[in-house]
Amino acid sequence: MNPTANERWLLDQMEQMEVVDAHEHLLPERMRLAEPVDALLFFRQYTRLVMFSAGLPEPTFMRMHDPDASLDERFAIFERYRALIRASGPARAAYLALKKFYGADELTRDNFEEITGRMRARYRPGLYDDLLRRACGIRVVLQNSAEMDYDDALLRPVPMIGIAGEWDDFPALAEKIIRGEHGFASLDDYVEERAARLQRLKGRGAVGFKHTVHLYCEPDRQAAEEAFRRLRQGERSYARLDRPNPLLSYLTERLLAAAGPLGLPIAFHTGLWGDYRTLDVAQLIPYIMRHPDVRFDIFHMGMPAVRDAGRIGANFGNVWLNMCWAHTISPAMAAQALDEWIDQVGANKIIAFGGDVRWCVEKVYGHLALAREVVATVLGRRLERGLLTREHALYLARRWFCDNPSELYDL
Repeated sequence: MNPTANERWLLDQMEQMEVVDAHEHLLPERMRLAEPVDALLFFRQYTRLVMFSAGLPEPTFMRMHDPDASLDERFAIFERYRALIRASGPARAAYLALKKFYGADELTRDNFEEITGRMRARYRPGLYDDLLRRACGIRVVLQNSAEMDYDDALLRPVPMIGIAGEWDDFPALAEKIIRGEHGFASLDDYVEERAARLQRLKGRGAVGFKHTVHLYCEPDRQAAEEAFRRLRQGERSYARLDRPNPLLSYLTERLLAAAGPLGLPIAFHTGLWGDYRTLDVAQLIPYIMRHPDVRFDIFHMGMPAVRDAGRIGANFGNVWLNMCWAHTISPAMAAQALDEWIDQVGANKIIAFGGDVRWCVEKVYGHLALAREVVATVLGRRLERGLLTREHALYLARRWFCDNPSELYDL
């Protein structure tokens, strides 16, 4: 990036700002330190999406990250795709972090062992203080957590509204019902237990809950009970998610009603994965309208439907627009959308950053650097056009990077 004078000034100012990281998948530090580390982790998580688009088969990608494979074999895979992904958002985040922490412009066979050794030396107690607090200026991380991960003051848990994975992977839940492993004789028993679970999680420190948007159909108790009954009878057709699912819609409706009185926001994954039509942000509108007491945090800008997400944020006072991960997927799309959102959404409703990182902790910095770049680009252009003062530009950046997520999640 060759920033303008205004963009450079904004970047300098933002590097001094406290950050609330509004979405990660990091494990608690003690668990992360128990996992293996090597330098190819920089190219594990979201660079894989660009590699897949370039034609890399998923089993070959997993071979690239198999520590039992030879380094020559692993690097041969990486090198075939490196130039194809180099300019992408996910790769840029990787290279920014690689440069920041290990001074390398490229990962090569020659420096792999050195960087791996330095990573392993760094991955010791105090890792998160080093990489997140000191290097990134992050005050708190909103953590899409497993239910046991409540012992780290830096990571604030945002667990799934259903037991981890059971609604994101609804067919797996359906299989449990079919096999009789689900443990509930009736749909009401299931709903009552899950509603009580939300209360327990709040008592243990949860600051919000997460769910995944799905194809909408009007919640109907009778249709949901029929689906539940047929699953118990072994009819797998009711596990499909490529059509409106009456059981999932009813469960979502009931759990939103249970979450409302708890006063905690509900984050929704929207867009991006696989057949993203089934994850369209517009499917949330009926729930948003029916639950004005629930605060909805729309993840990933609704990508690719960023304009729909912006309009939803403008139309409904109980909606926040969260740019987590989006800067890394496409900085250009994120910048264009943010510029349009400024025109129509209150400044208190935009959340600028969440890294959405799992394995390579250093990449949180790379994702944050791209987020700052996007915000500097958008606000810098408005400064040059005389649409903002520097004082107001800083006000917006502070709200988006810290104040808004802090207020929404009552931090």
